[in-house]
Amino acid sequence: GDRMRLFRVFPLPPGEKNVVGAQVLYTSDSKYASLVATNASVPLIKCVSWSPMKERPHLIAAGQQNGRVTVTGFGQEEKGQPAAFGLELVPRTSRPCLAVEWNSKHHNLIAVGLEKARADFSLLVWDLNSAGKKSMLDPPGTLQRVVSE
Repeated sequence: GDRMRLFRVFPLPPGEKNVVGAQVLYTSDSKYASLVATNASVPLIKCVSWSPMKERPHLIAAGQQNGRVTVTGFGQEEKGQPAAFGLELVPRTSRPCLAVEWNSKHHNLIAVGLEKARADFSLLVWDLNSAGKKSMLDPPGTLQRVVSE
């Protein structure tokens, strides 16, 4: 489906083989995962990358079948800031997103690998600082690439 689910992994209590709960998955003989949150706002997900920002631990970039990348998250962050700010990065030509990755040093940069197209780049690097400011003013699809090739 088109839902992202966030689970927390726990050790099974000593001597127990089952844990009661509607949203429980067993990951091994000694651990289970319990559902924490769900995000159904991003359709046709092909790839996902977690943000390396410690201050935004539930922030993710989700690459889609149409090449768009949505920056979103799960639930509420600390200090009352929403995790999902729904920024959408749109390439010039619609084609599948094959990979998405946050820059580990410059957390405002996201690299996106797209399927090859004749007249367009296959690797885009987006600056979220620029994209976030422009997205408030301009319609979707007008965010500029800051590095290409």
